[in-house]
Amino acid sequence: MSRTATTAEPRTDAARLSSSVRSFALCMLAAVIASGLALPWSVGALVFTIAALVLGVLAMRLAVRIKAGRASLVWVALGLALATVTLVVQVLWIVLWPVKWDYERCQDAAITLSAQDACDTDLRERLTPAGWPTP
Repeated sequence: MSRTATTAEPRTDAARLSSSVRSFALCMLAAVIASGLALPWSVGALVFTIAALVLGVLAMRLAVRIKAGRASLVWVALGLALATVTLVVQVLWIVLWPVKWDYERCQDAAITLSAQDACDTDLRERLTPAGWPTP
């Protein structure tokens, strides 16, 4: 009887880890999809990214606690790194909201390739510090 109880517990932990990693991955997917939306909707990516970071940390803690394999730890760690980079990018776009807003409006109004190039050039000039050469 006790043998059944001990074999059932690792499956429960493995299932919990699987569920936790799946939730983490879905939040990251939602963050990546939302980041491609136009302002102000792309701000939703920040919410999904923060949720993904929380779920990723919880998944990592669970993986360490149940002594999951190295592959699980590596994949969760890589996901956390991706979530961190995504968070930094999202915060930067929020800080640069007026620049991004103007760029998106310019791209929406541009109907020729030269007009789109002009939008790109304007964006580069606005993001390049004074005195630096523009790429």
